[in-house]
Amino acid sequence: MKKQLIILGVAVLLICVGLSGCFESDNESSNVLDKFVGRWTSASLLYKETITFYSNGKGFNNSGSIEWEIKDEQLVIYWHDGKHTAIYDYEFLKDEKYGDILILSDVDTGHVVHDYKKIS
Repeated sequence: MKKQLIILGVAVLLICVGLSGCFESDNESSNVLDKFVGRWTSASLLYKETITFYSNGKGFNNSGSIEWEIKDEQLVIYWHDGKHTAIYDYEFLKDEKYGDILILSDVDTGHVVHDYKKIS
């Protein structure tokens, strides 16, 4: 009987440890979403654009209203005209001069297509 209780206790402990990793990933996902929320402007002098991400998955940029989500660790942007969808790899950086920087890269080529600095 004592052995059964020990085995049961170890099994419960292993299940709790295994499930704790699931909860951590939800928090990490939420933290990534929070990093996007706000107003961003182009850091590049070549192309001026402002994009705003709201926490409800909506937003807008120079082209109009958008919806956005993080899917498979990539940023997916849908334009309301229904004709355009863009998928980007993303990276957040900290810069002493500009603060938060968001780098968006083409998923196929890996080339940086947008770089933004956070303005609010």
